[in-house]
Amino acid sequence: MRLYIYSFWVLFVTIVLHTSCDDNLFVQGAGSFELTLNRDDVQSEVITRALSDIDVNAFKVTLCEADGTTLLDEKTYGLLTEAECTLPAAVGYQLKVENCTPYESVTLNEGWGMPHFKGETTFDIVSDQLTQVSLSCSMDNVGLQLLFSQSFLDKFPIHAGTIQDNRSLVFNQITQEQVAYYSVEGDAIEVELRLTGSAGGWTDRLDLVYNLTLSKGKIYVVNVTYSDNHVRCEGCN
Repeated sequence: MRLYIYSFWVLFVTIVLHTSCDDNLFVQGAGSFELTLNRDDVQSEVITRALSDIDVNAFKVTLCEADGTTLLDEKTYGLLTEAECTLPAAVGYQLKVENCTPYESVTLNEGWGMPHFKGETTFDIVSDQLTQVSLSCSMDNVGLQLLFSQSFLDKFPIHAGTIQDNRSLVFNQITQEQVAYYSVEGDAIEVELRLTGSAGGWTDRLDLVYNLTLSKGKIYVVNVTYSDNHVRCEGCN
């Protein structure tokens, strides 16, 4: 009888231990993803240094779970590791990529800003599988460059072009190689361009206001000219 009880107890312990080990096998599986990143072309009449210097390998990657829990926070795309691309099997991973923040896009480069490229997507991870994630980043703001013709400069050696915002940038002969970047809410923005100028005296003074419609994802070049005693602003209303 004692032998029977002892054998039953050993059998019971064995069953419990076996069950516990089997429970550990039901750990959630893992898979991985491979991110292919591209930058969309920009409709531009001018190739700026800020545009040509942009390298997708330096873009920042932010990855979150479906509930918003952050897994990667502004990780450089070119430095992503295999371990960082291995995730628990789940649906609804949120991926956001950009080359700079919206704030930086209007404050860097002494306030002239820079192009802001951005892309977002969601994807799922399946256990023991590689998920291909392809994402194209498009320009999310707008650029503006003012060029003054020699005839305008000869007529108005003292001149300025300004757009009313909190940066107070001045477009003139010295800065006309610069491109100013502006944030866009929606598809386009309306800006007011004021042109002032003087021949150096009290005569031939210039003070004109134009309206510009600037669509997201483009870099505009506005030519200011002078001929037949008239100032013309190409693309202005």
